Amino acid sequence: MFVDIDQGTFNIDPKLIEKAITPRTKAIMPVHLFGLAADMGPIVDLAAARGLVVVEDAAQAIGAKYKNRFVGTIGEFGCFSFFPSKNLGGAGDGGADYFS
Repeated sequence: MFVDIDQGTFNIDPKLIEKAITPRTKAIMPVHLFGLAADMGPIVDLAAARGLVVVEDAAQAIGAKYKNRFVGTIGEFGCFSFFPSKNLGGAGDGGADYFS
């Protein structure tokens, strides 16, 4: 099930998630986008209350933080990507120094 975005961040709108949960729902998968973290507090709380896991797609927000925690480390799983159009896989100057 897709959930609409928060117009200010373009990330999933946590207020709309619960309405999209069905008996078949197993996980919530927020996508951190444009270097901005999704609002993870309400997402994690809802997942815990409903017995769901949180799988973060952090491929477009490498290094972003939510309340002093790096995205991709907040849910049960965090996903990153080396695909050429993603932040880790893109060509450019200074990429080798990113994690220095």
